Amino acid sequence: MATSMPKPELSGNEMRTLLGLVKYPTLNDRQLSERIGIKMSTVTAIKNRLKDQGYFMTVRVPKLQRLGAELLSVSYAQTDPSLPEEPRLEVGRRVLESFDETFYIGAGPRYRFSMGMHRNYSAARTTLDGVLRLYSQHKLLVPDMYNVVLFPFDSTRVLNFFDYSQLLERTFGVDLPPREEGGRKAGGATGFEGVSTVALSPIEAKVLKGLIFNPDLLDSNIAKVIDVTRQTVTKMRKKFTEEDLFFTVRVPNLKLLGFEMVAFIHTTYLPSSTLESRQEAVAPVLGTLPLVFKAESGLDGVEIVATRGYGEFAAYYDALDARLRDTQAIGKEPTVLLFTLEEFQTVKNHVYTPCLSRVVDRPA
Repeated sequence: MATSMPKPELSGNEMRTLLGLVKYPTLNDRQLSERIGIKMSTVTAIKNRLKDQGYFMTVRVPKLQRLGAELLSVSYAQTDPSLPEEPRLEVGRRVLESFDETFYIGAGPRYRFSMGMHRNYSAARTTLDGVLRLYSQHKLLVPDMYNVVLFPFDSTRVLNFFDYSQLLERTFGVDLPPREEGGRKAGGATGFEGVSTVALSPIEAKVLKGLIFNPDLLDSNIAKVIDVTRQTVTKMRKKFTEEDLFFTVRVPNLKLLGFEMVAFIHTTYLPSSTLESRQEAVAPVLGTLPLVFKAESGLDGVEIVATRGYGEFAAYYDALDARLRDTQAIGKEPTVLLFTLEEFQTVKNHVYTPCLSRVVDRPA
């Protein structure tokens, strides 16, 4: 699938550094310099400039399934574009304030989708039903156009969780060395599958929330913010890393990079189609796809793709549809929500601390 080169505002070193920041989000400037072959002073200057210009943000994502959370939820809806702006803003404010377990909301004039992580089915339904009630009260929805997909961590494969590195490699025409063993896998897979329970003491929960809420701060600064010693933060950060309780992503600003479209796709599979067969079918081409997010369970799949125009999206979708039909995985067309980046808004943008608190602060 052909891709065009990015806008000329970024130099070769800037593209390589931005890609390095996205692909190796936990490396310091010296380590990144060695990995991408650019001297450290240049890497530091470019990183600071790109951050100040809004080209990327850093996010720490808690692996809540390691702390006992059972479900990832994805909901989507068709909204009434004739609704005045004021009710829309009120709905957005209420969602931000009232639904802690929702960590991401993307919205345009006609569609919106959201994602959340939940302790169990009951907690998920409380959140999702509350959102539906709020939308309905403000007459935001087109009737009967609200859908929910629940992904149990024990039976779900997350193939990409907002890992943009392969998307940027394709776009920039730059290949960097693979992540080292122990890093996130090719395609952005993060090992979300499987529920376990790591018990945290109150001080550990406090430090973990501080790390998630302050992904750009040094340990010493986090220590000041949450009122513990730097040694405590450093010791616990290393412990949490060993226990695989969080991972770091860098989210690039696609609009600044010349991307034009975002698409949300929900596929309902035939009962005869297995998760294993679909994974096998997509594995050879996974690294070539314009994926931002992809999760698969028994009968449902959700993905988010980003492209530099409608033609690129259409080519991707036609190939996806053909692949699914060739493997007899689907009996009907996937549901597609298309957004232009001019109209797309992230109402809630990778806000994880509230849903982390919901899980770790629950009563014993």
